[in-house]
Amino acid sequence: MSKNKTNFLDFEEEEDFHIDFASINTGLEGLDIDQALKSDGPVYDNYYHKGFCYYNGNTVFYAKDEGEKITDIAKKFNLNIEYLLFVNNSFFADTTVTNRDLISLGNASLLHKEIASYTPIDSTATIFAHFYYGSEATAFGFAYEECKNVTPLEKKITKKRVNATELSPATGVERYSPLLLANKMHSLFPGEKNNLSLSESKIDFAINLTSRVSLIFTVSLNGGMGLSGSVTDDRRFTTSVNWKLGGSGGIDVGILNADIGIKGGGSLNTFDQLNGSYESIDHFLAHFHNTFRVVLDKSDLDPKEYGLDDKSSYWKTNKKALSKGYTSVSKVYHALNANAEVGLDEKLGVHGEYKKTTISRVKRNGINKVGTEQSLETYSPDLEFIKASNDHHTDTIFEQATSVSLDVPLSNDLSVSATLELTKVMNDANKDNNGDYLNFQIQLPITEIKSTDGKISGSSLVDNFTSHKESIVKAFSSIKGGLSSLSALENELGRTIVATVYHKKNASEGGIERILDYKQSITVEVNAYQEGENYHIQYLRFWFNNEASMSTQKNSSATSKGKKMSVSITATNKVAFAEIVMEDTLSYISTVYNQMMWEARDTSFQKSLTTYLKQTKLERLNDKDSYKEHDALILERLEALQKNEDSTYSCTDWELFKNKHSSAIKGIKNKFQEQFNKEWVKLNDDEDVPDKIMGFDIHRHFGKTKEQVFSRLGKSRFKNINSQNILIITGSEFEELVLFKNYLENRSYASDYWK
Repeated sequence: MSKNKTNFLDFEEEEDFHIDFASINTGLEGLDIDQALKSDGPVYDNYYHKGFCYYNGNTVFYAKDEGEKITDIAKKFNLNIEYLLFVNNSFFADTTVTNRDLISLGNASLLHKEIASYTPIDSTATIFAHFYYGSEATAFGFAYEECKNVTPLEKKITKKRVNATELSPATGVERYSPLLLANKMHSLFPGEKNNLSLSESKIDFAINLTSRVSLIFTVSLNGGMGLSGSVTDDRRFTTSVNWKLGGSGGIDVGILNADIGIKGGGSLNTFDQLNGSYESIDHFLAHFHNTFRVVLDKSDLDPKEYGLDDKSSYWKTNKKALSKGYTSVSKVYHALNANAEVGLDEKLGVHGEYKKTTISRVKRNGINKVGTEQSLETYSPDLEFIKASNDHHTDTIFEQATSVSLDVPLSNDLSVSATLELTKVMNDANKDNNGDYLNFQIQLPITEIKSTDGKISGSSLVDNFTSHKESIVKAFSSIKGGLSSLSALENELGRTIVATVYHKKNASEGGIERILDYKQSITVEVNAYQEGENYHIQYLRFWFNNEASMSTQKNSSATSKGKKMSVSITATNKVAFAEIVMEDTLSYISTVYNQMMWEARDTSFQKSLTTYLKQTKLERLNDKDSYKEHDALILERLEALQKNEDSTYSCTDWELFKNKHSSAIKGIKNKFQEQFNKEWVKLNDDEDVPDKIMGFDIHRHFGKTKEQVFSRLGKSRFKNINSQNILIITGSEFEELVLFKNYLENRSYASDYWK
């Protein structure tokens, strides 16, 4: 959020502050804020509790502890000092206030945003741990949105931890808030709503067992499960519930260890909607919440209490998203991997992997009536069409990746890693995704904070960071607070499983240790796409990464025999904070344009397009020249889908993307124009133009001969420059003649892909 400037430069001088909370009601009986501020002593049953927070619907405020200054409060709650000045600024002018022991922490929604912007992990638990209810302090177990309409009496809850589901339906408070979940999801994947940035979040649970079979030889088994969500290059939102199982064998001689192994995994198909490809987060949540609604109806529960009744504000804005179908995706992979590390404390590591993922898809229908069960009717890929579209090489849908990575240590805890990966995508439902890719990533560490059985250590590239132990402790406390639920789960699972394997009655015995680790890093990614014989760079992208892990493991020395076991839960989040689009290829911006245009469509006109494509599929596939007849009619129907946009060949999200990358998109347009003209001026009147320029089908959309090109594009678009007749197009014409025509191909392919 933006910060207003204040006149208070010396934050330590508390005497400069004049705070008036006369208009604020705490929501707790007996606590008169106005009286408390103007009197010499506190008033709440003759005492209000210093060091605790009080919550009033939308407002949180704090009763200062003895000797606390504004800087202390900012550190305690992980807030910026400027923010505290900003939210209290309107009360400073009141000179009648004598008691300055109460400080506003602000509107709850602003407070939540401030915390989220200040630290990458939501640390609201730090604040909720200071709430005071009646005679005891307790962590408040629900988010602020859940209780903002609760009356004062109902908020005075004592001697128990409170969850949102325990509140009485009679209060009118929702037991569950779909809008709150949507807001949380959008904050987890920032920029998804307008397709401007990519992101990924996942949680993995893993078990690893290593055993020495001799002095230097080791055998390992590992397995686990995970849940992930990501916004991909084509701006779709994908979800996945995964499993994995693997094994390896190797040597470990202290200074050198190496292993080779195999692993396999895939999707847990029990969770259909959690293994899917959606147009957006809101699209995913609409289907998720409809399934929830079906469960509520079958359980004779009132959907109104959960914010999911037909007239709810949630369905008013998301019913349209529910009417769109989605694709259920199932993956199975197998992989070979090899690893080697050399060194004492700081090890140089090399890792290699070959991985092939086979993919199967099922298309699910949209739902027009809230509370209707998902239809059992599905659509499968047309394998004959898929095989024909790639010259009969294969009808298998797969991704194949070969990668090698190198880890170079900088210190005991920090290392730089570089990864080079070659990926081949075959028979994807999105035509623009198919092809060969080269991806290079280098990951630069920023900070790592680690706690082993409560002993905290930290490493950072920031100068003198490690010398400031207090900062490390406070930062780690914030991380632990924000991940308290995850940590508790890992603690329960880890200690139970490890203790069971080692037959210990007490999990704290036998050298079992608990490790909490938090890392921040930046990744620089370079992605290239193969066109013809050459790779062309599509983009340079920068990611900000957060990783927090909790693990429980059995200690084992490097030379001891026996087994070593670990159980861990790892949460990772990465967000692309910058992207430089390169001018060498049309592929990437076409992928982005196609998805943005499809998301912006007016679905009321979609049936006409879908029906026409299905009716003409066989004719179009059997006659390669039939596009001459059908493309114009498909184009009319595609143009009709954009009637609610300002431009037929653009949409709101594309305009935002275009403005952000205006120079690059102009450069791509100019390069396309340059390459076309380079071939064009060489041609005699009886010669055919090249079939493709930068992957764009010239014969299909412009024509094969000069006469056809003049006829379709119009001679007015050709200018005589230096005695040569060359094509000159504007940016809007580039969208109409190139990007939208490629969009036509993409939508035709997407329809023909399914039976």
